[in-house]
Amino acid sequence: TGLVHLSQAGPSTIEVKRLLKQASAHMKTLPKTLYLSTQLAAANLEAEAETQKISVILLPEDQLRVFIDEARDSFKEHFGGGRVQ
Repeated sequence: TGLVHLSQAGPSTIEVKRLLKQASAHMKTLPKTLYLSTQLAAANLEAEAETQKISVILLPEDQLRVFIDEARDSFKEHFGGGRVQ
């Protein structure tokens, strides 16, 4: 796992390639689809995903909230001793 600093310009091309390489190594495959918030500056991520034949779907963040909240809750349960706040 790795952290990617998201500035207003979004992740750099090098950060994006590293992130996708790490994801591929971890899951033994690349995702088929990547859902991105229209509110994020992620042009490099979108471009690299398309280069690697990953379809990109842009959605408003409120439509992604159900997935974000579910992932956040799972993270809290796993690393926070089972307490969801």
